[in-house]
Amino acid sequence: MKPRGRGFGVKGSAHTVFWPNYDSYDLGVLTGMLYGDGNLIKRPTALRTGRWRIELCEGDLGIVRAYRCLTRDLFNVKAAIRDRVTWYEAYYCSRIVYEFMTYVGEHPNGKKTGELRIPEFAKQHPDAMRGFVAGIFSVEGSVTCNSNERLRVEMLEPVLIQELYLWLREFGLQPHIYQYPKEGKTMHGLYLYGPIECQTFLTSIGLIGKRKKQLTRFLRSRGQASPAR
Repeated sequence: MKPRGRGFGVKGSAHTVFWPNYDSYDLGVLTGMLYGDGNLIKRPTALRTGRWRIELCEGDLGIVRAYRCLTRDLFNVKAAIRDRVTWYEAYYCSRIVYEFMTYVGEHPNGKKTGELRIPEFAKQHPDAMRGFVAGIFSVEGSVTCNSNERLRVEMLEPVLIQELYLWLREFGLQPHIYQYPKEGKTMHGLYLYGPIECQTFLTSIGLIGKRKKQLTRFLRSRGQASPAR
């Protein structure tokens, strides 16, 4: 990897890959998406094949398209989208982005269950941290509305869920944390309850895709929704 103008390139390729600023809300969103539904191919496989594949698998086409736009804007790399009938796959190969997500994004390669933590670059930059939380909730979150609105996220990631819980409290929200057994494993989750908490999250942190649409619709039915990022 060698410097090339405002980005970097690899020998034998004329393509320039950008190196984004760490204090970027959009970089936080992209990283959060990868933490939720993304995957980096195992490094030994990439070294053997020369294909440094990064992919996102998601049922919401809006999320996948937003991911492709973020990848293009932040890294100057265009992901392909494949329709898998019940879900969509966005994928591309780039060693530069792979190394960025490994060493800056701190995303594990190969199997990642139980290994996720908030990356240091997000902890050090408030805008990136807000984006990271928005990305996680956009791909892993769910919205329910019966007697009151509820925004929740569940993952097999005890450390990450605990860190998100503590950050949301520091942000001024009142999250609730829980866990329960599921198919021999322990699911960890947290949720925000009520229109005021959900509105604050939507306005100050943000969501994208169908979760944003669902929460906005519920809040508007109460006459409380404000424009969200």
